[in-house]
Amino acid sequence: FKNSLKKKRAPKENILHTSFSGGSITTSMDSLNRSDKRVFLPTQVSSEYRYFISKIGDTCKKNKLVCIFANQPTAYNTNATDKIKSKFWVTPHNESYTLDFNSMIHISSMYNQFIMSYALDNNIFPCDVSGKIPPTLDYLWDDIHFNIGGAKKAGEIIFECTIQALDIDSLTHEN
Repeated sequence: FKNSLKKKRAPKENILHTSFSGGSITTSMDSLNRSDKRVFLPTQVSSEYRYFISKIGDTCKKNKLVCIFANQPTAYNTNATDKIKSKFWVTPHNESYTLDFNSMIHISSMYNQFIMSYALDNNIFPCDVSGKIPPTLDYLWDDIHFNIGGAKKAGEIIFECTIQALDIDSLTHEN
């Protein structure tokens, strides 16, 4: 029992990346270079996404909760380097085709803008994480997953948003 309570030392390297990036993910990387490239430019987010964001928002309002809606950083950005693009695998995963890079930029931007607009329109605090994390291997180890540097940066951004949201909430309760 004593041995199970011993403090674990922090890993010297990004072991999560090493263990998580195995199997089908590794073999699916470089997905933007699949020969079957397709364009998909939807005009709105899915009805399921709208529904669940709305349900969460309604719960926040109904229960008078301080909620924060954050968007999702990705490497789907015009300034993404070829190096990080070679790590892409969710374009989509487990398919023989790929959406072209502009479609991926369009889709991620549309969903990120939707959640920020929804938050603003419904008096929920928006946290723009996506706009503050560059699409580089310093922060992401593929198109959508943080590495240690990205997790740290996202935590700092969300912490700052939390402080701001709580400050705003305390001001509204004082009046």
